[in-house]
Formats: sequence, C-alpha cells, structure tokens
Amino acid sequence: MLAAVRIESVPRSLAWLWLVGGLITGVGALVGVVAGWIFVGAMGSAVTDTVTISRRVLTTVGDTTTDIDGVFGDVAASLRDVQITLADTSLTLTRASVITRNLGGVVAEDVPESVDAIRATIPALIDTARVIDTTMRGLSFFGVDYDPEVPLDESLRVIETQLGEIPTLLRAQQDTLSEVAGDLGVFSSSTLEISDDLAAIRVRLADASTVLDGYGTIVADSAGLLDELESRVAGGVGLIRALLVFVGLGAAATQTMPIVAGMSVLRQSSEVTRDR
Repeated sequence: MLAAVRIESVPRSLAWLWLVGGLITGVGALVGVVAGWIFVGAMGSAVTDTVTISRRVLTTVGDTTTDIDGVFGDVAASLRDVQITLADTSLTLTRASVITRNLGGVVAEDVPESVDAIRATIPALIDTARVIDTTMRGLSFFGVDYDPEVPLDESLRVIETQLGEIPTLLRAQQDTLSEVAGDLGVFSSSTLEISDDLAAIRVRLADASTVLDGYGTIVADSAGLLDELESRVAGGVGLIRALLVFVGLGAAATQTMPIVAGMSVLRQSSEVTRDR
C-alpha cells in the first residue's frame, strides 16, 4: 500500500513528460553530437582548404619574387659593366679633348712660327744659291757640266712661296680644333653624367632587391605560420569533436534517469490499476 501511495502521488502525465522529455533530449543530444561533428569537420576542412590556397599563393609570390630579384641582379650587373665602360669612355674623351686642344696650339702656333722662321732664312739662302748657280755656270767654260732646268734660287723661291701658304692654312685650323676639343669635352661630361645616372639606377635596383629579399623573408615566415595554423586547426578540430562527444553522450546519459523513472512510474501505475 505504501508503494501504491507513492506511485499514485506521481501523475501519469508527469511520468509521460519524464519519458518523452528524456527520449527527446537524449536523441537531441546524439543528433547534436553528429551535427556538431559534421559542422566542426566542415569548418576544419574549410580552414585547411584556405590554408592550402594561401600556401599556393605564397609559393607563387615567393617564386615570382625570386625571379624578379634575379632579373634585378642581372640588370644591375649589366648596368655596372655599362657604367664602367662609360666612365672609361668619359676619361678617354677628356684626354682626347686635352690632346686636341694642345694639338691646336701646336698646329696653329708652334708649327706656323717654325715655318715663318724657316721662311725668314730663305732669302739669304736664295742669295747664296744665286751665287752658287752663277759660279757653277761660270765653271762651265772650264768643262764643268752644269745646266739645271730650274736655277737653284728659283727652286728656293718656289719653296718659299709654298711655305708661305702653310702658316695661314695651319692657323685657320685653330678654330676647328678648338671646336673639336670643346665637343669632346661636352661629350665627356655627358658620358660621365650618364654613368652617374646608371650608378643611381643601380642603387635603386639594390634597394628594390633588398625590399624583395624582405618580401621573401615575409613569405617564408608566412608559410611557417600557415603550417602552424593548419596543425593547430587539426588539433582543435579533434579536441572540439572529443568535447562534443563527451558532452553529448553525457547529456544523453543523464536522460536515462527520467526515462527509467517515467517508465517505472507508468509500469507501476498500470499494475496498481489492474490490482484495483
């Protein structure tokens, strides 16, 4: 009778609530475990796929950076050769300008003065040649064979006339040689400026190469971070799944009590009803 009193004190509706609520909650916990398992796996796969894509992008960027850095290195080496050549050319042009300017002084001043000095001695030579020519012709009466087509003094006059044209021609070359020397100096300066510009370009390429090296380091560090992220995601997915299983099974296990209690109340309630 005591048992009957205790069972009768629990409404059948509450027993059904325990039973149905426990079943629903238990099944819901199991469904939640399965759904959570799938969801966490999908999230982990999405992160892994993203990491894989990012790794490919980083690899492409790293390869591109390496290729560009190599091109910059080749261009810098070529520019260095051109810079050295232009610097040597500038030095050669400077020397040529100095030599041309000095040559202009020799051609327009020293040589004409020397020619004029020679011409100054020719009149005396002509007089001497005239005496020699007259003497040699006088000796022809004594059997000396001397009968030149052009007398010696006239030959010297021809030479004097020809020498007289040389100083004028040489002095006329001074302006031309000065212009050539000036042009060579301008070319030398321009070539040196180009060489300096190439040096500045090489410095910029070196700076760009340094930046690319920094990018390469960043890419390498990022690749390491992605590997670490992928490892952590894999570990996190496993941990979350284990936690879901633990919580879900724990929640489902706790529902065995209301289910058993509800079934027990309903069974005993049925037995009391039959006894009556």
